[in-house]
Amino acid sequence: MKTHSMLLMAGLLLAGGSGAMAQYANEEAGRYFAYPDCSKIEKIEKVRKNYFWSLSSTNTGVVEGALAQIAYISLCMPSFCTEEMTAAVASLAATGNTPAIRYRAYLTGLVIENPRMFAVERDGRYESGEQLFSALATRLQATLLTYSDRKYVRPE
Repeated sequence: MKTHSMLLMAGLLLAGGSGAMAQYANEEAGRYFAYPDCSKIEKIEKVRKNYFWSLSSTNTGVVEGALAQIAYISLCMPSFCTEEMTAAVASLAATGNTPAIRYRAYLTGLVIENPRMFAVERDGRYESGEQLFSALATRLQATLLTYSDRKYVRPE
């Protein structure tokens, strides 16, 4: 009898806790990026270190998430990345464990090097890293197609 009532109590506590978690998740729905307003980042050195360490993780999801966060913050704050972080992103673009990591690192590197190219994407609201990288890839494609329409004259 005691076992039955203990299980019932545990079930009620879990149900109540999951309801509170669901309410919290609903409040945070649509917020993928840690700093939706990059101008309000406190302790920026700590943030840089955490994302820099995340780039060297063996977990693919951690690396992809860190790349998305770095790209997003670099859109808003071009001075965010240090030389070490830029080198780590470039290294991932060349030698990342998966094609997805290499491609996302490449796009992140472009954002770091050319933040003005992606000025329109800075104002977008993204619910996931995939949405951000899709917007960045679309901008890159549009930019490259614009350059292909130009006529080049060979100097003689």
